[in-house]
Amino acid sequence: MKMSLWIQMPLIGVVALFFSYSQAQNPGPKKVDEWDRKQAATMVDRLRSKLPAGDPENLVEALAAWREVTSYLRSSQPADGYFVGLLRHKDPTVRREVALLLAEINRTPNNAQAAMEQLAQLMSDTNIDVRVAALHGLSRMVPLEQSARPRVLKAFIEDADPRIRRAAYVVVSRAFHHDKTLIKYIVAALDDPDMGPDETLPGINSVSGMALYDIILYCRSTAKNTAPRLKEIVTSKKGSEPYRFNALRALAVVAPEEPLTLKLARQWIANTENIERFMSGTGILCELGPYAKDAVPDLIAAAQTKTGADPYSEQRLKLGIASALQRIGPAAKAALPVLEVISDTKDISVRMRALEAIKTIRGD
Repeated sequence: MKMSLWIQMPLIGVVALFFSYSQAQNPGPKKVDEWDRKQAATMVDRLRSKLPAGDPENLVEALAAWREVTSYLRSSQPADGYFVGLLRHKDPTVRREVALLLAEINRTPNNAQAAMEQLAQLMSDTNIDVRVAALHGLSRMVPLEQSARPRVLKAFIEDADPRIRRAAYVVVSRAFHHDKTLIKYIVAALDDPDMGPDETLPGINSVSGMALYDIILYCRSTAKNTAPRLKEIVTSKKGSEPYRFNALRALAVVAPEEPLTLKLARQWIANTENIERFMSGTGILCELGPYAKDAVPDLIAAAQTKTGADPYSEQRLKLGIASALQRIGPAAKAALPVLEVISDTKDISVRMRALEAIKTIRGD
């Protein structure tokens, strides 16, 4: 392609074409070669020339394109004077893009401190979107964000705007993988009043909703003291049904001996006509594992029930039963005959899952 045509194209289009060309030439995991670096360096130089002047729309486009190139190449460059003026640009959209770009190009120990100081300025911005962007930028710099952590935690605990608390929680969540002492903030997030931006599914994208996912995936027994609070959420009318279901999953993970979890799961799997609720029940049984052994008779009964369900629902039902029995393990020996029947099918996914369950229960 001739350079004159490249110059005529919009910057975002140039970046998209650059990505698609590189990916087509190198399918699979990207290995950056010298040609890529030279092309990126040329593009960055052109983008730099856009920064000293220009209307906000062009500035935002140039900053976003620069960030995409940097992220794609996984490279780092020190913050420089190109951004000093833009940190105080009158258009908040420009300041927002500066926050995200500063984080992307300074993700190395040598450069992080300078970026922290600049992001700290933006965390005090009068515009909420800029402050949120500064926090999201810090989340991209974990675990190099320690010097900014006190400000992040202050925003998480004290800020009145839930958008700020959500963004601050993302930093906390990512930093938790490197600093387990932050678990107390994950636990505290369960009491946050934020119900998220989605009115149709309140709670899912909220501060406490994100904390539920972290507890399920990463905290487990270390968050055992959250069991009473999780139980309150499950039995309350707070949030949406999916939100309360995630609280139930978290309860199964941190306190599998809690009777309420098994009680609800057994109620749900008793009705094989409601396939969605049935699958929710088997999902909880999977989380409980051996603690769900009292539900084995219920699973056997469900497997022997003629549901009249469509083939897809029938497949899901059998997969749910086999998965739950496998997770229960040797305590589900009474279900081996039923699993033998389930495995006698042309459906390879069902057959393999049932055979895996049989193998696990037998201890083979």
